[in-house]
Amino acid sequence: AAVRGALADPSVVAVGSYPAAPHEGSTWVQRTWSHLVQRPGPAREVGWLPSANLAVRRADFEAVGGFDAGLVTCEDSDLCYRLARRGRILYDPATSALHHREPADLGAFFAKEVWHGRDTYRRLLRQGLDRQDLVSLLLPVLNLMAYLLFAAGGLWAASGGSRAPALLGLAGALGLPLLLTLRALAGGRRISWAPRIFLLY
Repeated sequence: AAVRGALADPSVVAVGSYPAAPHEGSTWVQRTWSHLVQRPGPAREVGWLPSANLAVRRADFEAVGGFDAGLVTCEDSDLCYRLARRGRILYDPATSALHHREPADLGAFFAKEVWHGRDTYRRLLRQGLDRQDLVSLLLPVLNLMAYLLFAAGGLWAASGGSRAPALLGLAGALGLPLLLTLRALAGGRRISWAPRIFLLY
């Protein structure tokens, strides 16, 4: 009913929400990620939604050429960015759904994020930079720089040099997830979730 009601508005080309992990039988990693991606509040326009729970009007789907079969990942954001040129994409919590196959532990979660990142830059080269992409594009680069600085600084300190570069790298490696955790808490997440959110980030 929520989907039909949203698509009854001709200005809306797609509607959906972020799938949630089931309450029963899910791990802390699955529950924490579900907690992070949920957007409490009323229905509102967004830039894109995951295709795991997305309803698109057929005429609009066909008009933009559907999914790009050349992309292994990011095909949902790619589709939504093209759809957004035709109308509004609506996030509506009333269209909620459960996702039973989110990664169960940190190792699997990391592997999924690496996999998801494979086509981020390919899509960027095809469509150009969107403001919403900045965080996902910059964070891996900043994290890599911090870890490399930490490793190189550690080697330098071990050979008698200053420890400052290693400490700066460590501050960057820990500071980025801390900032993301604080941002999540500022968005209304419970403070008791902070350690789990920090570990995930």
